[in-house]
Amino acid sequence: MPIVVDIQTVSIVIASASVALAAIYYIWQIRHQNRIRQTELINAIYSSTRTREFQEAYEKIYSRKIPTDLNEYKKQYGTTEFNMITLLYDQAGILFQKKLLDDELIQYFFGDGVIRFWEAHKHMFEEEEKRLGKPHIWGAIEDLYNEMKKRKQKQ
Repeated sequence: MPIVVDIQTVSIVIASASVALAAIYYIWQIRHQNRIRQTELINAIYSSTRTREFQEAYEKIYSRKIPTDLNEYKKQYGTTEFNMITLLYDQAGILFQKKLLDDELIQYFFGDGVIRFWEAHKHMFEEEEKRLGKPHIWGAIEDLYNEMKKRKQKQ
């Protein structure tokens, strides 16, 4: 028994296939644009760490003996280097919270540094939050720390 296909049926099948292909292409484009956006974000953040000033601040922060009192820390070291590192991790933490950066990228670029920084300075963040009366003001860094710590323990 021969199958008879009219022109209208063929055109409906072609139109349906075209819509499906367009949807697939659109989804692929969105994913591609997300990768590009994440790459640009991570490059913008990470490029700020490539300055001599930042490298010196990073080295100082990670080589210091940290006093238990925030005021003592400020008196001994000032806040410039501390603020530079804090703002970097805060930025990364906010982007992570908003799901604008992939957690694998964050882990790769900031994981161990965030862990070391938070653990060494946690008491200072808590003291600052109490002093300002703003709990969780550094929540983005803490969330980032918690995620990086969890990922490291899984490895």
